Order: sequence, then structure tokens, then C-alpha cells
Amino acid sequence: MLDTICAWYGWEWKVAKSHDTPNTLNLSYDMPPGAERTVHIPETFPINQIGKPNTQPVWGEFLGIPNPCKNDPIAGIFYLLTCAEEYSVAQKDKHGRVSASDLSYVQRGYAGIPLADRLVEVLAKAVWNAAGFNGSPTMKTEAGYSSLDIDQVYAVQGKSLYKQIGNLGRETLSRGFAAGQAVAIGLVRGKDPFDQFEWLQAQHEMRGLRPYIFVLMGYENQLDQAWKPGHHAWPSFIQRLKGWSYLGIHPSYHTSQDDALLKAEKLRLEELIGTSVNRSRQHYLKVAWPKTFQSLLASGVSEDYTLAWADCLGFRMGTARSCYWYDLTRDVKTTLRLYPPTIMEVTGRFYMKLSPKQFLQAATDLKGEANKSNSNLRIIWHNSSLSAVGGWAEWRVLYLKILDLLT
Repeated sequence: MLDTICAWYGWEWKVAKSHDTPNTLNLSYDMPPGAERTVHIPETFPINQIGKPNTQPVWGEFLGIPNPCKNDPIAGIFYLLTCAEEYSVAQKDKHGRVSASDLSYVQRGYAGIPLADRLVEVLAKAVWNAAGFNGSPTMKTEAGYSSLDIDQVYAVQGKSLYKQIGNLGRETLSRGFAAGQAVAIGLVRGKDPFDQFEWLQAQHEMRGLRPYIFVLMGYENQLDQAWKPGHHAWPSFIQRLKGWSYLGIHPSYHTSQDDALLKAEKLRLEELIGTSVNRSRQHYLKVAWPKTFQSLLASGVSEDYTLAWADCLGFRMGTARSCYWYDLTRDVKTTLRLYPPTIMEVTGRFYMKLSPKQFLQAATDLKGEANKSNSNLRIIWHNSSLSAVGGWAEWRVLYLKILDLLT
């Protein structure tokens, strides 16, 4: 955790030997302070037990900041940034995901507050004051981002006539006449409703933004509806995206626990792009602790953008910033850097039942919290949500307001 804390502020640290008498500031962790310039933190929560089955967090405060590890800020930061509580949540949703409502700090109303960042601030101010500096330390600036998940490139274009007719019927039956009509227009006019990519490029370039785009390569079941690997349209589509976005893999539904499938899909995308792929976000935000992230590391992924809740907007890791994943089961800091998203349109509309106006207010509030951490919003959207299919028309207008919050 000290690596993360110091990286956020641009500080350096090292472990002092018992015979050292350094001139720099001392941080005494559950040891009697031995000098004037010492910050003493009592260890009241056993860190080596965090994340183990049946371990129950003790909730308390540290200088008025809610802390799941009583009055030990370092343990609290560690607990939140590692998502330790999620390891012991037995009840999952139908997709095998942890629900935000089952987590203690969400139940206490802190989903929309980056608690780990606030605890880091408390500790950093104590260190700053002990060192004799005036004012307060400032976290290094970290950017937000816009990102898009491409679950289906097109609704009908590039698909067989059989599938086009099937999609028309399915959209009409499941989402109503307007959705079926939008797909039908795509069939007749040749303009697919999901083909929003030129518009997306223009909107991002107008705002000086370069989005992260995660492309689904899975095609083996109803939840993974990408084109098959040999589809003739893949190369030209990937070329359309390369110049204005950062491309990453959107590992399919079953890859969260299937190493071979993950590696095959990543290799397929790399062959299309012509270069290695090191960014990833899981389809359906599916994470199996710790298997998913271990598999990503083994496949050569170094950045992950998955850790948002499907059912709640906010700060899943308790942070608006990025940090390296700590594997609790192996007790080691890894080289996988996590960039947790903050908001997703599907979460707002379908899980939280928010109107576009309510979603915009929630995004604005979360941006305010992220700004306190010298960071910004991190957005997930889908190209299909920018069409008129399924009642998304108002959300297309809203999307531009959300992008404006980033700039």
C-alpha cells in the first residue's frame, strides 16, 4: 500500500533498519515512536487476515473518515483497494457477480465516495505535517476516460439473411415495435442502427478525447454475439477504429474462468490489429476472484478496466484513481494495473432505473468526488446504446453531456 500511496503523491519510501537513524520522516506502524518526526499508527486490524474466508471487517472511523478497519488507515486503504470483502461474499447474482448491495461500505451509503482516497488523504496530511511542511499535499493528476464496449458491431449488417430476419423478430418481440422498426430501417436502407462509429469519432475528436474501445471476440453463445473469427468484415472494421481510439480485448462471458479461451480471443484480436493487446475489460463485468486477474496476467494483459459494479454507480475499489492489483491469495503485488470505471449507462437505466436527468446528476456528483482525488469520471458506454433501438434515443443526447463532463 505504501507503494500506491507514495506513487499518488510522487513520494519515495523505504524500510528502515533497526540501527538506522535517517534524517527523513519515520512512519511507525504499531511500534512505539522513537523520534519527534514520527507518525505512529496503531495496528488494530490483522492485515494478514484480510480477505480470508469468514473474516469480518470492523467498521470505525479514523479522524472522522469512515474506515472498515477501525482506526488503522493503512489497513483500511488496503482492504478497499484489494476488494477484500468481495472474496468472502458467497451470494452472487445470476451472472456470478458480487452485488454492490451485499458490501458493507455500500450498505452504509458510501458507494459514491472514494473512501480509500479519503483515507490516503488523512494519512498523507499527517505525514506532511509531521515533516514540518505548510499547507496540504496534493495528489498527482490522473485522467478520467471515455470507453466503449463493442458487444455487437452491427445489429444486422454483415450478418446472414437468416440472422437479420431473426434479429428483426427478436427486437420487435422483446423491445417493441420501435426497436423492430429501427432494425428494419437498417435492413432496407443499408444503414445499421448500431453503426455509430463515425459519429463517435467526430464527437471525441471535437472534445480532444481518445476513447478506449473494447472489442468482443466471443461468438459461441447467445451472450457473446460477435462475428465469427473468419468473418470478412473484421479487418476493415478494426481499421476504422485504430486511428482515433485505444483498442483492447473484451473477453467473452466464460473467459473469467477459462484461460485457454481468453488467450485464443486475445490472439485473434492481436492478429486483426497487427500488434500486441495489453488492455482488457471483462464482458458483463464478470470477475472470479482471483482467477480472472491471474489469467489476464498470464495472457500478457497489463491494464484492466473492469472493476465497476453492474448494479450501482460509484467507486467499486473505493478509489477514483488507478493502482496495481494485489493478489491476496498469493500475498503479492502484481504488474496488472487497474483503472476502475465510475459510471455505465446500462447500470443507470436498467439496474438503478434512473431517468437520463437523474443519471446526469449522479454522474456530475461522482465527477465532483473524483475531482477531490485529482482525477475525473471514467465512463462505460455501448455503441448499441447510441441507436434508437430499445428506447435509447434520449440517452444518445445524454451521452454528449456526459462526454462534456470529461472536458
